[in-house]
Amino acid sequence: MNWNVYKYRQFAQESSQPAEDLAKRVDILVRTAVDLGCGYGQSTRALNDIFHEARVTGIDRNPEMTRLARQRHPECQFLTLDMMELQGKYDLVFSNAALQWIPDHEKAIPGLMHHLRDDGVLAVGFPDTRGEPLFDIMEELIARYFPDHSRWNALNAADYHRILKGCSSSFD
Repeated sequence: MNWNVYKYRQFAQESSQPAEDLAKRVDILVRTAVDLGCGYGQSTRALNDIFHEARVTGIDRNPEMTRLARQRHPECQFLTLDMMELQGKYDLVFSNAALQWIPDHEKAIPGLMHHLRDDGVLAVGFPDTRGEPLFDIMEELIARYFPDHSRWNALNAADYHRILKGCSSSFD
């Protein structure tokens, strides 16, 4: 199931505000950053603006998204890659509204933590729409017609607390 790239762009400001808010909470010197699930690059551009001296790389597995990202934001670097195939070490591993698409957070979160330099930060945000009637209907339809494409892989707060306690020195 692919995103409609052009429909996605209609809500650029609305979709980028949570990413900007999350990035502004990062309180370290960022020299290298990676934006996982960057889409058409709006969040990567925000990271580039906020951490203007950092080398920021946006990663998305959809080649059309990264093509558009390169076109819209030539000042940033973009790679077409599955975020779970990430290589290298970064001061900031960032993802806004993308990690919920990745299964098995028990392994995924510690796996992403391995890509942090000493004192690096994993900054992740995603929407929690469980229990909202419209989204429950969408989940039911996705499960019925696209059984291999689970949309929601997020856990509850207690599970993330347990996972992060085991692989980080501190978390918020």
